[in-house]
Amino acid sequence: MIARLRPLSVRAGARFACVGDGLCCTDVHLLGPVARAERAPIEEARPGAIVRGRRLAVLAPKDNGHCTFHADDMRCAIHSSRLLPRSCTRYPFLLAATPTGARIGTDHRCPCRTMGERPLLRIEDALPSLLDRRGRLSVDRRIEGRIPIERRRHVSFTRYEGIEGERLGRISEPLNLGGKRWQALAWRMDEIARAPTRWGAMHAAFARGIEAVAERREVVPFARPWAESFARAAARSVVVRDPEEMLCDWAADVIWALEWTFSMSLTDAEAEIGLRAEIARALARSIGTRVDAAMAEAIAIVEVAGLSEDWISFVRQ
Repeated sequence: MIARLRPLSVRAGARFACVGDGLCCTDVHLLGPVARAERAPIEEARPGAIVRGRRLAVLAPKDNGHCTFHADDMRCAIHSSRLLPRSCTRYPFLLAATPTGARIGTDHRCPCRTMGERPLLRIEDALPSLLDRRGRLSVDRRIEGRIPIERRRHVSFTRYEGIEGERLGRISEPLNLGGKRWQALAWRMDEIARAPTRWGAMHAAFARGIEAVAERREVVPFARPWAESFARAAARSVVVRDPEEMLCDWAADVIWALEWTFSMSLTDAEAEIGLRAEIARALARSIGTRVDAAMAEAIAIVEVAGLSEDWISFVRQ
């Protein structure tokens, strides 16, 4: 089966509106990449604004971890200008081409996605962020062939869609963290956490969550350099969301985005999501802020850590 870009679809019930909570404009992830054609005008406007690594060029962070263009009022200095990189306008959207069309997904690490009174996500709202500089749809992943439902059972994508519809957003029983492998994983997460960034701090928090779930105890306190973004989101949010509904919404988007198909079956993906959900619950209980803000933080942590190669390797084993 050949992956198709049309028609576009969004998951029913997904909500998002950028209101400037600001977490995505920090070192919670790479501030980029910045494409080759985008670099010269940015550097001309602000010398030193680009940091070049071995493989990527990204926007330079300030000492506080915020993007170099992030102003004191939490607004982007180049948000409406031609200087804004495509990677910035893309976030938090994902696009997966499938045999029946392309799915628009969203990341959940920003409280603009998880908290407050947000409108339902519409295709027309996301579309400008999904186009490349030539006006063509830019795909993050292509899903072709049969979908693994269980380790030895694969079905056509059409058949998979029917199965998915019955199970979307369900949080299954989590993977068992028995034995000593969890401890080795927590140590590895702590090694990653040595990076003095929000990204590193989220891995440290995730390690504390792993230990708490494995040992059936409360989470040891951890640093929260991202707390200001979630406090800002709580201040603007009139309705307090149900934390379990927030987890189900996140779980549905993880399944919808189909990234799991490259490393595990649907059954395994549901168990992996169940484990991260259990870790998120433990983290949220320890944070001590308003319940939906605490869960929004916890979801951001488990989403960031879930991208780690060490975590994916642990789940595969």
